[in-house]
Amino acid sequence: MMESKPYVSYTTNLAVDKEITNGYKSIIEEHILLENSNVLDIGCGTGRLAAHLSESVNQWCGLDIDSESIELAKINLKKLKLEDRVTFKVGSFLNIPFDQKFDIAISSNSLHFEDNKDGAFKNVYNSLNSGGYFVVFEPTPTPAGWSPDKLNKSSPNFDPKFFDRKVAELNNSYAAVRNQDLFEIIQEVMPNSTTNVEGDQYHAILRKVK
Repeated sequence: MMESKPYVSYTTNLAVDKEITNGYKSIIEEHILLENSNVLDIGCGTGRLAAHLSESVNQWCGLDIDSESIELAKINLKKLKLEDRVTFKVGSFLNIPFDQKFDIAISSNSLHFEDNKDGAFKNVYNSLNSGGYFVVFEPTPTPAGWSPDKLNKSSPNFDPKFFDRKVAELNNSYAAVRNQDLFEIIQEVMPNSTTNVEGDQYHAILRKVK
C-alpha cells in the first residue's frame, strides 16, 4: 500500500496554490457554471484543481498519465472528504478512460505535452455534452513554480536551448487552440510571454459546436 504523503502540488506554497486555483475558478465562472456540473480534469496531477474546485460539482473525474500522481490524488481528496464526488484514473488526451459525457473539460498546463493535438481536441469533443466547454490553461515560459531556474532569464541556471524549446511547444499549443474547428473560442487571453509575472498564464475558454 502506498504511504500517505503530504499534499504534493505544482507549487511549494499551499496558500499560493489555493490562490492560483481560485484564479482559475474566477476565470471559468465568468462564462461557465461549475455548480452541479460533471467535470473532466485532464492532467489532474495530484488533485490540485479537484481539491479546491470540486466541492460544488456533481462529479469530478481526473486523469493523468502518471500513476503515482493518481494515487496521491486519491489520498489527497480522501483527506478532504471529497472522495464521493471525485474519481481519478490513469489516462491521457488520447486515452480518456471514462464512458460518460461531461459538461466541462479542463486542461491545466497539459496540452503542450501532447504531440497529437488534433486527436486531443477530437477526444475532448467526443467526451463533452452538446454545448459543453473545454477550458485550456497553459503556462507562459517563465511562470512561478514551473522549472523557474531553467526558464528564468535572470537565473544563473537559465538554459536558453530549453527555454527556446519550451517556447516553441507553448506557441504550438496556443496555435492549436486557434486552428482547431471543433470548438468556438469564447475567450482567449495571451499574456506577454517575455515578462516574468508570477501566476500570469495563457487561457482559453472553448465551447463545443454542433
